[in-house]
Amino acid sequence: ENASHEMQTPLAVAQGKLDLLLETQGLSDEQLTLVQAIQQSIGKLSKLGKALQLLTKIDNQEFSSQAPVNFSRITEASLEHFSELATLKDLQMSSRIEPNVQISVDPVLADILVGNLLKNAIRHNGQGGWIAVELTSEKLVVRNSGKPPRVPTEQLFGRFQKSHATDGSLGLGLAIVKKIADASQFTVDYQFSEGAHQLTVGFA
Repeated sequence: ENASHEMQTPLAVAQGKLDLLLETQGLSDEQLTLVQAIQQSIGKLSKLGKALQLLTKIDNQEFSSQAPVNFSRITEASLEHFSELATLKDLQMSSRIEPNVQISVDPVLADILVGNLLKNAIRHNGQGGWIAVELTSEKLVVRNSGKPPRVPTEQLFGRFQKSHATDGSLGLGLAIVKKIADASQFTVDYQFSEGAHQLTVGFA
């Protein structure tokens, strides 16, 4: 965790210097392209450090609150948050949210869990595809259209595993989902059939 934390300061400094460089007059198109490519690499390193730091905190049980939270509200807020991103890919989003579902879980982890599932469904989807979300007191189900995964199902929850060679993906989203599920005494299951991915988080 310390290494991941210590990464953030030099990365932020480098990002700041690149921002200043971009404001410099007279940069050629080639130089601009190089600076922007470096910015993207720094951004990815920063996200990687934060994701690894989160995994370590979960392992160390630093998220200990298990009070009942309104999972319906968390899910609806996450759907609203990612709606614009889904619109950019022309994705049709539908949801069936049982009202006032109360689940004992750390609220921060609950928010990250739902957010990672939705990001995963958007990222590994085709233009004009669909996402369907269902929440009951027993489970949360996220289904989406997409191509079959390129790695075996049992490996998808491992670190740095990507279901597709997608640009910008760290391959940690489902590893974080699995860690949160384990820490919260939830189950998590993945299936692919008839052109649809399905991730199910069981609360029982």
